[in-house]
Amino acid sequence: AAPDALRRKARRRAALAHRILRDVDALICTQKATLEALRPLLKRGAPATVLGNGTQLPPPRPEAPGDIDVLYCGSLKPWKGVDTLVAAMRTLHPWKLTIVGPAARQDVERLRQVALAMGCLERVEILAPVKPAEVWDLYARAKVGVIPLPDAAFVEARDYTSPLKLFEMMAAGLPIVCSRLNSLQEYVSDGREALMVAPDDPRPLAEGIRKVLTDNALHHGLAAAARARAAEFTWDARGARIVALAQELLLGL
Repeated sequence: AAPDALRRKARRRAALAHRILRDVDALICTQKATLEALRPLLKRGAPATVLGNGTQLPPPRPEAPGDIDVLYCGSLKPWKGVDTLVAAMRTLHPWKLTIVGPAARQDVERLRQVALAMGCLERVEILAPVKPAEVWDLYARAKVGVIPLPDAAFVEARDYTSPLKLFEMMAAGLPIVCSRLNSLQEYVSDGREALMVAPDDPRPLAEGIRKVLTDNALHHGLAAAARARAAEFTWDARGARIVALAQELLLGL
């Protein structure tokens, strides 16, 4: 009965989405894949564009002590890939992983069990969620930030997400190691604004993290390029593009 109920719910939601899309005057998506999937449902002539999430661009801060080795900020749901990051810590002795974000008790327990199985429980710290404004202090203290999105089991991670943490870490000048996925390649280039690695595998993830932690030139190069690129993704820049789209609509009336 449960699968039938889920299918009915999915059909109702799809029908509602179709009705909405037929009536909209313009469409803004955070990913190219989303736009390509929805464009055929729009009425003829309706403009559409891709605008990812954004960030503030804080002023440069004095260099912090760097007491956080590896940082993950965000949800701990399975589709975020944090399990792979925890598993990667097995070979990253003596560095430690700090995880911060909203999570149900079962998510925290799941990750603790992964760390226990990998023999790195003492090097994985899971903190309580912090206020959005306090996340910037964590970015400033960290040596590397990680976005370990999976590929095989979660299409939303592969193609459709636009992680706020990506833009915030770029703006903070925090070197990033992330999965090589369409959803992230939309906004950063491998070896320039981020170091990209194969998803779903703790071994290349650990290797990428180790490179950033031990190669000062790579560390500073990624940080500088990411911060420079982040200027394209400020909320002001995003707002200006929305205004331009609205003006396009007005001219077409």
